[in-house]
Amino acid sequence: MKKIKIIYIVSNLRRTGPVNQLLYILRGLDRNKVEPIVITLSAEPSESRIQDYIHYGIKVESLNLSRFKGVFLANKYVARCIDKYCPDIIQTQGIRADAIISNLDSNIPWVTTSRNFPIEDYPSKFGWLKGTIMAKKHLKYLSRCTNLVSCSKAIELKLKSVNIPSFVISNGVEVDLGLLSESGFAVQNKLTFITVGSLIERKNMFFLIDMFNKCDGAMPDYEFLILGDGPLRGDLELKSNKKMKFLGDVNNVKEYLLNSDIFFSSSLSEGLPNTVLEAISCGVPVVLSDISPHKEIASQLSNRFYHIFSLEEGNEKLANELITIVDKFSLVDKQQLISETQSAFSALEMSGKYQMLYEGITNV
Repeated sequence: MKKIKIIYIVSNLRRTGPVNQLLYILRGLDRNKVEPIVITLSAEPSESRIQDYIHYGIKVESLNLSRFKGVFLANKYVARCIDKYCPDIIQTQGIRADAIISNLDSNIPWVTTSRNFPIEDYPSKFGWLKGTIMAKKHLKYLSRCTNLVSCSKAIELKLKSVNIPSFVISNGVEVDLGLLSESGFAVQNKLTFITVGSLIERKNMFFLIDMFNKCDGAMPDYEFLILGDGPLRGDLELKSNKKMKFLGDVNNVKEYLLNSDIFFSSSLSEGLPNTVLEAISCGVPVVLSDISPHKEIASQLSNRFYHIFSLEEGNEKLANELITIVDKFSLVDKQQLISETQSAFSALEMSGKYQMLYEGITNV
């Protein structure tokens, strides 16, 4: 049987949610039927997951293009890779890769996954002017893809609102049912709260910092772990108290999650956030802002495992409710939460849906 050869083009394999999701997809594919090859446009950063990809037998080739060279040479180098590997399908991830393939004169089927809504994401990440221009360009590229996947129902609806059709393959997460045997809080004498993500405007971290400052005196002994880095870190640290620990980018997020009691996200916009999926896959109940992707995750869980709060009502209301929320989660059944996560957000099931897409495109 002829294998379906697929080239996956990404900027790099930096440890991020989308790169984790891509690894989940590739690990779950039937290698007797699919041959994956990853092409990275840029040199790998220090926090790359390239060794994880190689460990699982995934071929990775890097073009090692600088941003400057990429502007002039990326199309040419990618075209050479396509000629070299003769893929049956090209799958891209991110604006740079999408831009290249959307402008390429090729009859090879193209698949891409929208993991955000550019109009909401880019202005807060790159500044209003640059971000708005990038968002409009990215939407134009996505509109050219006839096999456009949305990582959540929320993203599918937002793309539909700007007349870009797509279909949903929800993000997944790897779950280990043997991960935990105990119920209740991880550390009985101190509450450990945690959040994970880039320290950028879209993640809305000032909301949580201010909230914990407002309820600090009324809370039992606790610590608030903040994993991730970004341009707002200095300003956030200035507003923090001694119970808040900024740990930066770490390679062992799961270890921190396994030793935490409640996960928080106050994001203004998401796709289907990998960090939230990782939290619940570790048996950690979640407190989430009322954006559509958070509600989409919560809708698959029992009410006792999540709390949704209103961004519009502000953080003072959440501060007043926090002790009640802690009480609600104090006897959480972590194994049951892990089991529900496996049922609703299986990485293997996500990968299987991508393989069905590939087989449908190639009629294999």
